[in-house]
Amino acid sequence: MSAASTEETRDRRRGRRDGGTGGHPAARAGRRTLRVWLLAFVAFAVVSGTWALTSPTGASPDEPAHIMKAASVVRGQLIGEATDSPPVKSVEVPAGIAYAAYAICYAHFPETTADCAPAYPADPAEIVDATTSAGLYNPVYYVLVGWPSVVLDGKAALIGMRLVSALLCSLSFATAIACLSRLRRPVLPVLVAIASVTPTMWFLAGSVNPNGLEATVALSFAASYFVVLLGRSSPPSWPMVAVMAASGALLVHIRGLSPLWLGLIVILGVVLVGWPRFVELLRLPRVLGAVGLVAVSTVFALIWASRTNSVASVGEFPGQGTTFVGGFVEMLERTVDYALGMVGSLGWLDTPAPLYTIYAFLVLTGVLLAVPLLAPGERLPRAALALGVALFLLVPPLVQAATVTESGYVWQGRYVLPYFLALAVLAAIVADPVLARASRVVVRRLTAVLVVLFPICTVIAELTFLRRNSVGFSQSWLAMLGDTPWHPPGASTTVWALIVIGGGLIAIAATVLVLRELSPDDRGPDDAELDSVVSGRGEVDR
Repeated sequence: MSAASTEETRDRRRGRRDGGTGGHPAARAGRRTLRVWLLAFVAFAVVSGTWALTSPTGASPDEPAHIMKAASVVRGQLIGEATDSPPVKSVEVPAGIAYAAYAICYAHFPETTADCAPAYPADPAEIVDATTSAGLYNPVYYVLVGWPSVVLDGKAALIGMRLVSALLCSLSFATAIACLSRLRRPVLPVLVAIASVTPTMWFLAGSVNPNGLEATVALSFAASYFVVLLGRSSPPSWPMVAVMAASGALLVHIRGLSPLWLGLIVILGVVLVGWPRFVELLRLPRVLGAVGLVAVSTVFALIWASRTNSVASVGEFPGQGTTFVGGFVEMLERTVDYALGMVGSLGWLDTPAPLYTIYAFLVLTGVLLAVPLLAPGERLPRAALALGVALFLLVPPLVQAATVTESGYVWQGRYVLPYFLALAVLAAIVADPVLARASRVVVRRLTAVLVVLFPICTVIAELTFLRRNSVGFSQSWLAMLGDTPWHPPGASTTVWALIVIGGGLIAIAATVLVLRELSPDDRGPDDAELDSVVSGRGEVDR
């Protein structure tokens, strides 16, 4: 078949996909990006929304403290009043919000069902005194999720705050997927970004907890940043630069460690493309403007953190007084434990997802990191990935060791999720040329595994958490049928289990449709180009 006839065939396919309208390639690419964004948004919103209702009040780590902080911030108390403990602040919130602190009688007790919670207050709108250990934290996240407590009453306010958190995570996640779809070969990075959302990540997205939004916004920043770095167009498109600027400026305010994750992602990007390419982009006015916005926002975030001492002042925990070296070594030894928590630690760290679901994610991560490092490839991308893996292993021990003497061991696996998602995308970008050399059978099988296996693992983890809350962690699956001590609002446990399974099927269907949008016969304009950096055109390291 001639090149002309091949192009004509592709044009006909594009015309059918666009309803027969055809149109300019840039317009077609824009419509494709919008469809990808909508599909990713629906999938993430549905799944994270079910998690929001599968979890009883206060079910995620420190969620009552975050709820109290959010409700007080939107009422004008950015920090609250001092108490005997420096990180704990006294605030005034409605009684229906303060109830969250009393509803967690099941926390740390996996056989205790969520129906142990006391009766809801008779007057949920009454303003009462409460305390929050999140008082010193940056208020930006809490402003974004706290407003439902002002416009809604009672338990609806608590659920509303969770759903807003899930909505914000869905928006940033969909934006990340849409950015990755602009890569020259987007399939593997998009698939890996979707598959890397662990059960812990879904759980946090459906909770009032800044870890969820921090991770998805970090993914959005990393995706747009890598696309800008790898792009052929000069200057990069305004939408991509705008996403990079907005996500970076927001990320640094979500948690105390967020500026650290942003800085590490920036370093990985510099190594990925080399210093000359990075400087070349910095000289472009729109890129320089974006960098300036993120830099200014970072300065404000660091000022808040330094004045409140919110990173170091987290309370007193076991191990307080340990030396820096002792803390560093202990954290290195716990690396696997924290990796398990990053993947499948639910509730107040009292409900692990089934080990086979956790191993599925860990095996994917190991293969994804090992293959591009061991296979022949370009020097800079492999160096970026090697550095990324080294930082993933060393930064948590260094951060914990820096505060262990004052606060003890406080690190949890979920804290590194923002960096993990960015590292997964980087690994997919570096691994893409290796996959391009594989047979079609291997590619199809890998795609099927990513599309089907990980949503199933997530559904199983969510059903495990539903079982833990409704009948107890060690009870059989059959115990969830019929009447249970606790069930999500508005539905029996059996019906809700079917809804959870339906959400997983929607996620699978949306991923399949995204892959159809990213099929090789429908490329957008050369907005992003992988080949010039990671396709192996230049000299290959052997």
